[in-house]
Amino acid sequence: NPRLGMHFNKFTVDRGKDPSSDTNLMQFDYQSSKTLGFVTSYAQTSTNNKSDITAKSFGAKGLLTRDLNIAGNYTEVDTQNVGIKAVSDVALSNAKPINVSAMGLKALTFTARYAATNDKQKQVTEAVSGKFTALAGKNQIGLEYGGALLANGTSNQARTLSLVSDPNPKLPIHLDILYKARNINRSSVELVRKYNAAWVFGKLMTVNYSYTSMPEDPAGGMQPIKASIFALKRQMTKVLAMQIDYTTAKQLAAKTAQNKFGGMLKGNVDKRTTVDFGYSVDINDLAGASRTNSHSIRLGMDHQIDADHFINFSGTFAAYHAKQSPDALTANVEFKTLF
Repeated sequence: NPRLGMHFNKFTVDRGKDPSSDTNLMQFDYQSSKTLGFVTSYAQTSTNNKSDITAKSFGAKGLLTRDLNIAGNYTEVDTQNVGIKAVSDVALSNAKPINVSAMGLKALTFTARYAATNDKQKQVTEAVSGKFTALAGKNQIGLEYGGALLANGTSNQARTLSLVSDPNPKLPIHLDILYKARNINRSSVELVRKYNAAWVFGKLMTVNYSYTSMPEDPAGGMQPIKASIFALKRQMTKVLAMQIDYTTAKQLAAKTAQNKFGGMLKGNVDKRTTVDFGYSVDINDLAGASRTNSHSIRLGMDHQIDADHFINFSGTFAAYHAKQSPDALTANVEFKTLF
């Protein structure tokens, strides 16, 4: 049968009275179709120091069905006077994106994987993961699960939901949402959240909102931070614009919180001159229940002298409520030139 292959190997190491071995290996390869193959092997090693080894393995790779990929293997090694160690790893995925009309989903993809190591009938490591993405209309949705048990005994699980709305710039609302629930070493749930929303009201006003909690660093560690930003921009006239901002920031480990509310009017006096007026309130809560509040007023002017030269004047007055912080007046002059 051209689809069936068989291999036999014999390997002998003779060191006299020193540890020696004699290994017999038999392997079968079976190609059940053009796109799916299996391989299995059996090996037995005899030694002169009571450390005989029996090894078995089985693997499969290819298209299990027209739309389903499989890649998996299982290996078991039984060592005399030591015990059995087994390693398994299997992954499933769809061969190409599919449409599920009954659910209104298009370009659906999924992957799933399970891997584990057992040593002497004790589970040493385990990894479970699954990911699902699809388009509902032109909105991208995603679901993901990941769980792992490491050799040092630590474990973690994460469940993730994501949504990205239709990116069409002509739509008035756009959303980008990430919600992840994490457990580390069976502790309480920590929420990793990243919300972004944008609304466009006609041609004159936009509103943006973002919220972040427990953001992850590149290594996957959660940072004890929560922050939010709200921004409203409104074009009052052809030469006058208004902006209102409200921001919050919390450092959970340091037990500090910062809140700021501000507004600004910015307008063009002429083609080369822009002036702005701003007001803001800052509230800072520090560890130990102390609080510092301040009110700030800003005046500024930008002027383009010519095509290559610019000058900026600005002044800020800050009034602090805390007795230990004196009021402050700052002025700034900047001259810029292009080279």
